[in-house]
This record gives sequence, C-alpha cells and structure tokens, in this order.
Amino acid sequence: MREQFRHAHELGLLVPHLSPDTASRLLQSTLSGLIHDWLRNPQRFSLQEEGSELINALFRLLRYEP
Repeated sequence: MREQFRHAHELGLLVPHLSPDTASRLLQSTLSGLIHDWLRNPQRFSLQEEGSELINALFRLLRYEP
C-alpha cells in the first residue's frame, strides 16, 4: 500500500500535508478497525455497504483536489 500512496504523492494526487506512510497507516487502521468491529457483531452493520461507504469517504479525504 505504501508504494501506491508514494506513487499518488509523486503524481500530486495525495493531499500535500499527509505523508504516504501516514496515508498507508490510516487506510490499514481503518480497514483493521472496520473488520474488527464487524467480526465482533456482524449483525450491527453491513460490511459491504457501510465498509464501502467508509473506505470511499477516507479516499475522498486523502485525495488532493486543487
């Protein structure tokens, strides 16, 4: 993942104040937390629906838009 974020950073696609390493850790932490919460109580939310929404929101926050 870090390589993909480094590449995005080099292309100017990642918000400038965020390092590729931090972006990678953010995504990994979000995915881990999401899966952890879902495994503890799968009836609480749809991993596919809410997981997709959460990950899409994270990528919107990470993406640089001048």
